[in-house]
Formats: sequence, C-alpha cells, structure tokens
Amino acid sequence: MVREEEMNRVGALEHMGVHFDFVEIKDGALVPRTHYRRRDNRTAKARQLDPHMKGVVKKVKSKRKPGYKKKIRQAIQEDNRKKRKIEARHEMRHQKRLRKRKREQNR
Repeated sequence: MVREEEMNRVGALEHMGVHFDFVEIKDGALVPRTHYRRRDNRTAKARQLDPHMKGVVKKVKSKRKPGYKKKIRQAIQEDNRKKRKIEARHEMRHQKRLRKRKREQNR
C-alpha cells in the first residue's frame, strides 16, 4: 500500500526505470487499476494529413520568411479544428435522428 506522501518517491523510482503495477483491493481481491499519471503519459494521436495539407507542409520555398513554420502549424491546426467540427455536427445529427425515432416509437 502506497500513501499519497510516498507517491513522489514512486515517481522518482519510475524515472530511474523501475516498473510498478498498480492494483486495488476490491471485494477481497487485487484488481488492476489505471496508472496514477495516465493523463500525463498520454500521447496525442497523429492524424493523417489530406493531400492539400501535405502540399502546404512539403512545399519547397525559394525564400523562407520568418514564422513560416508557425504558419504551417496554424494551417494544420485550423484544418483539424474544421474536421472535428464537421464530425461533431454529424454526430449531433445522428443523435437527433435517434431521439426522433425513439419519440415516434413511444407514440
């Protein structure tokens, strides 16, 4: 059993390469649980770029202006934001259709 005060020691040991399996006691049995730093250890998913965005990234420029990498990064973020917005809109419409069908069945 590790108390909250000892978690910084556990973190130091993990940094040195020691592996810990975190478990909880539930109903008298040891049950695996999530890592205490699961959110910190998470890596972002890399999305595939569409052909237009690949062209923006790989385009060979005769003169490189200050901040060109930042502009590329911003263009990719804007494209990802638009895609997420479209996906959310499709999901909302799907949920709306399901609710409508459910209401019609209850009548």
